[in-house]
Amino acid sequence: MNKWQTLEEGWKLHLTDQELYDDPMPFYHELRSKAPVYKTPDGFWVVTDYANTLSILRDDRDRGDNLPWTRTGVEAALPSYIDGEGMLAKYFAGKMNFNAEQHARMRKLLMPDFQPKSVETVRQSTCALAHGLIDEIEAPGSREMDVVADFGLAIPTRVILTLLGIDLAETDAMNKMSDDIVYSFEPAAQNDAEWQERVENSLVERRQFILQLAEERRRNPADDLFSRLVAGMHESPPLLSEDELVMNVLFLVVAGLETTANSIASGVHLFLTNPDQLELLRSDWGLLPGAIEEIMRIAPATRGSAPKWALRDVEMGGVKIATGEQIRTSTIAANRDPAEFDDPDRFDIKRDLSGNRQLAFAPFSGFYCLGHALARMEMTEAFKALFERCPDLQLADEVVHYKKSMQIYGPRALHVKW
Repeated sequence: MNKWQTLEEGWKLHLTDQELYDDPMPFYHELRSKAPVYKTPDGFWVVTDYANTLSILRDDRDRGDNLPWTRTGVEAALPSYIDGEGMLAKYFAGKMNFNAEQHARMRKLLMPDFQPKSVETVRQSTCALAHGLIDEIEAPGSREMDVVADFGLAIPTRVILTLLGIDLAETDAMNKMSDDIVYSFEPAAQNDAEWQERVENSLVERRQFILQLAEERRRNPADDLFSRLVAGMHESPPLLSEDELVMNVLFLVVAGLETTANSIASGVHLFLTNPDQLELLRSDWGLLPGAIEEIMRIAPATRGSAPKWALRDVEMGGVKIATGEQIRTSTIAANRDPAEFDDPDRFDIKRDLSGNRQLAFAPFSGFYCLGHALARMEMTEAFKALFERCPDLQLADEVVHYKKSMQIYGPRALHVKW
């Protein structure tokens, strides 16, 4: 029996009850069945069905006059810390996915380093990193760890910093900055003055570090992505501005860190709570690519999309979204829509997800995740190392709680032993 009597009550519980962060699907299934395009008590629309979510992704590919949505928002709709003069506003204005022209220009600069062929150049070092992390844990005789803190977070941070050509000594500072930026997506951020001061200070410090490194690389370029971006900044005319250099370097860290870390932890959790699927994987490692797609379908690293705003009145799901209203899609709900996936709550690593059917990376849109090949490679090497090295791996806690976040989906901690 549901804990809520109305969708409004369910939405409020969804924002406050840990139970509905740990397992949001009972509410999302009910919401989708009653109102697949739903206006929340907070005033924005949320889309939970697969067909309309896919439609919005395809609309993001359109660059013509009929574009129904904008990512830059309506002036009055943006919080002051995003639309103002501070460093966080500069971050949102400078990162590559905020407007169409900038996105196309920055994507062209960054794409060569994220192609599958380029990603393969760091596979061996990623494999060595994953095994090295397990070695560090086992060295003093330990046989337990927190997959989130000790494994999931360590791999993508070090890989993206290596790809950029930034010293791994910056790992902790980059992780701290990433945590502060990710929090900006939460409704509570609007009234959190302490966080707003903290994130501004963090971004000021990171900007100073990146500009100092940029000057060093201008004088002594290396064979890395950071040096290539710095070179582009000094072309005539410049391919990117100083702010775009800073904010896109930070964006690459933020985008690659939290999402991949969540996917690794959620994947381990799914396998340990579905031992038949883990046994199946260990008997045939050729199933791993499909297993990764299934992990991202059933437990996407982000609950949904960044907000968009209607440029005109839009009819969708039997309702009208008025010009200027905000809309968000729920990836986790769309990826478990029974109209698209049979038995959608079942974890099945043999499920046919060919053709980018799972929507975690925003396929079909002009904003298809730049780092999708890198994330898939990191997950592959993480799972192979952990499940091969630790045949008796099991959960150390009876209950696993997920992050109390409207944007991020993944375990707060995942203690395991072997």
